[in-house]
Amino acid sequence: MSAKPQPSIDAERAKKLAVELSGLLRQQLEALEDSAYILMDEEKVEAYEQRSKRIAELKAMLGHRSCF
Repeated sequence: MSAKPQPSIDAERAKKLAVELSGLLRQQLEALEDSAYILMDEEKVEAYEQRSKRIAELKAMLGHRSCF
């Protein structure tokens, strides 16, 4: 998936997006750690997938390129 260049965003907006991204990444890590011991139910899988989509959106807005 190729990220389109986004219009410039101001520093305050970038900071808010970065904070949101950090929180979502932390939640993803916790979910993966928990799933090593307990199988995720459908609700948790759906939440994980929604966070993954939002993470991709935030990374595109912030100009981050990676495999996530």
